[in-house]
Amino acid sequence: MMRAILLMMVSVGSVVNGIFVYGQKPTDIEKTGWAYQYLGENGVSEAMIGMGVVFFLFGSLLVRDEWKNYKKAKQ
Repeated sequence: MMRAILLMMVSVGSVVNGIFVYGQKPTDIEKTGWAYQYLGENGVSEAMIGMGVVFFLFGSLLVRDEWKNYKKAKQ
């Protein structure tokens, strides 16, 4: 259960960081990265937001499944 909750916390951090970075001009160091060259100026932050949402949903499904197993074992 702890891993799923940590996954959800990290995914929220990814979404928040992607939102704050979206629309800002990248620095020269960031422009040399592979992800920037492949995805473009706002593509990196869009990918962070998308991955964060997907991982949050995956983590919530894991928590739900582990919670059901916990309740079943407790009875």
